[in-house]
Amino acid sequence: MFINKPIHQQKWAKMLARIVDTFLLISAIMLCFIIHQSPLFDNWLTEKVFCLIAYIILAYIALYRASTLATQLLSTFFALGWVVIAVKIAILKQPFLLG
Repeated sequence: MFINKPIHQQKWAKMLARIVDTFLLISAIMLCFIIHQSPLFDNWLTEKVFCLIAYIILAYIALYRASTLATQLLSTFFALGWVVIAVKIAILKQPFLLG
């Protein structure tokens, strides 16, 4: 995105990014069913799903809606921050925000 290659403007590349994000969200929901834990009752899992949704929204803003370089950089930085929080929650199995 930051080096502005022409491939990033092609329709299939944009669709691929959306498909990957959709697959990631569906995988998270399926994993909840597989391990028999509900995001509504397990705070750490709720936060992990919330982190995933926040990452997807911020990545979408960074890739498609940001009009300035500063907005792209900030939304990318915050998206990566949500990934770091999700990894911390996954390792410790303890809620970060709700507990």
